[in-house]
Amino acid sequence: IYEGMAGNHFLKVSVIPHKPMVGHVHFSVEPSSSSTGLPIKQALMTITARKGGEAFESRAVNSTISPTIYDANLTFYEEGSWIISVEISTTPDQEYEVKFPMEVSGDSIVNNRSAGYFFLFVFLVLIMGVLLLSLKYRKKNT
Repeated sequence: IYEGMAGNHFLKVSVIPHKPMVGHVHFSVEPSSSSTGLPIKQALMTITARKGGEAFESRAVNSTISPTIYDANLTFYEEGSWIISVEISTTPDQEYEVKFPMEVSGDSIVNNRSAGYFFLFVFLVLIMGVLLLSLKYRKKNT
């Protein structure tokens, strides 16, 4: 969703789902040095989302399995246009930041109503099973 410079770092930011929706959004950031083009394996990164007076942030971390990709998760509870900022620091007291807009749609990956119907169905099947078994074995004992 974004590629650009933050100080002397080139950042490539991507998200899952590719069209952000209300709910969980996974951010992946791939930083590299603008002078050498080499990936950056040691950095402090923070991703912040802002809309109006509301803001929340998450630390982006890398792992030993993929040391050049920094991952963070944010949960969006409201659709609309959000301002995303990515802060990166590779040396103490030197921080760079980029900001870009991101549209979050009101569609959710999981429809809450369908999840409720599924829960109700499973609950009713369990109750019916218990009732049928208790009626079946009750008659044999009397």
